[in-house]
Amino acid sequence: MSEFGNLALIDGSDSEDELKKSRIRLPGVKSGDLGQRNHQLDIRVFALQFSPTGRSWIACTTEGLLIYSLDEHILFDPYQLETNITPLKIKSLVINGEFTEALIMALKLNDQNLISECVEKIPTDRIDFVCRELPIVYVEKLLSFIGGKQFAQTNHVHFYLIWINKILLNQTSSLKARSTSLTSIITALQQTLSKRYQEIRRICDHNKYSLNYVNNVRTLKTINLEKETRLIQDDENLIIADDEE
Repeated sequence: MSEFGNLALIDGSDSEDELKKSRIRLPGVKSGDLGQRNHQLDIRVFALQFSPTGRSWIACTTEGLLIYSLDEHILFDPYQLETNITPLKIKSLVINGEFTEALIMALKLNDQNLISECVEKIPTDRIDFVCRELPIVYVEKLLSFIGGKQFAQTNHVHFYLIWINKILLNQTSSLKARSTSLTSIITALQQTLSKRYQEIRRICDHNKYSLNYVNNVRTLKTINLEKETRLIQDDENLIIADDEE
């Protein structure tokens, strides 16, 4: 109860659907209390920016970051985004050798191309250190990234296998503790690895037989060359023997 009556009967919502349900009606009046006001909150826009192509635009509002695009395939899904996390900042950290912080920022921004660029610019001798220092939340996101389209499409198979190996070695206990939530990620990673293995195995089998053929041809040529050399030497010896006689 309040000084105006039952709180359940007072319209404190700005929803149009609930407008008629909670409004106090006057006796004998169908349209309700005409003196009652229903105030709709305004959305304030702080910044507005269009893309160079003109196919999308973004607005920074009191409701959050709003993105409108004509391209349905574009997905912007940041995680714990902060104002200082920008592509330029991430690239600057990579140049300065601060790989762990750069990778965390890239995973927060959740831009697939930026994550790929950041990961592939980390030297192989620093991968072990980065995997040890990476928080488990971002380990999950990194495994999800690698196990998705990245490993299925990349040409740097051995490089990403090093990443997977170092992550599993350095984060074993943390991954086991969150095994239930990681089941889908690990399953997707295993399926991707199996698929790439089958693809590479077929290529290697084809190359193996091709290399065997090339090796056999080379061996035959060597044998034929040796035979020709021996025949030439025999002929030369016969000529020398005839001259001496």
